Amino acid sequence: MLNKLEKLEIVKHADDLLIIRDLRNDIAHDYTEEKLERVFRNSLKLAPTIGDIAESKVFARGVLANLALLRV
Repeated sequence: MLNKLEKLEIVKHADDLLIIRDLRNDIAHDYTEEKLERVFRNSLKLAPTIGDIAESKVFARGVLANLALLRV
């Protein structure tokens, strides 16, 4: 699946999605002030990659298609 997203040029590197997933898990769970600083630094570092994915035409079509299915 990750490699397919890379081939569709939704992501530049499939491994980026694994890193983003780990960051999401860090954000979703309780953490100490020390971990909060690490989460913030990692969020800033990954922001360009997340932006690239969000701007992907294929990603955008998928989001629009899902919204149409939900009739939002």
